Amino acid sequence: MTICDLRLFVTLIRFDVYYVYFKCNKKRADEFPNLFEFMKEMYQVPEIQATVNLKQLTESYYSCHPHLNCYAIVPKGRVSDLTAPHNRGKHTASSSG
Repeated sequence: MTICDLRLFVTLIRFDVYYVYFKCNKKRADEFPNLFEFMKEMYQVPEIQATVNLKQLTESYYSCHPHLNCYAIVPKGRVSDLTAPHNRGKHTASSSG
C-alpha cells in the first residue's frame, strides 16, 4: 500500500456523495468495477475501516452547504457493500495471457 493508494481511497470513499450532491459524474463508484474492487480492498483493512464513518461523511456534506441544499435533506440512496469479498487477486500478470 502506498500513499497514493490512501489518497485515492479518501477520494473514492466520498465519490457517491459527489455523484449525488454535486452532480459531477454519470456513474456511482460501484459502477466502475476495478475502482470498486480497489475501494473494497482498502476499506477491508481494519486500520482504514476504523477511520471511515460513511453516515457522518454523508450527513456532513448534505448539511454544510446551505446554498446547495437549504433544507439539509440527506437522500437514502443505494448503499454499496464495502465488506463484500473483493476480487483484486483474481487477475495477475501470469493470467493475462
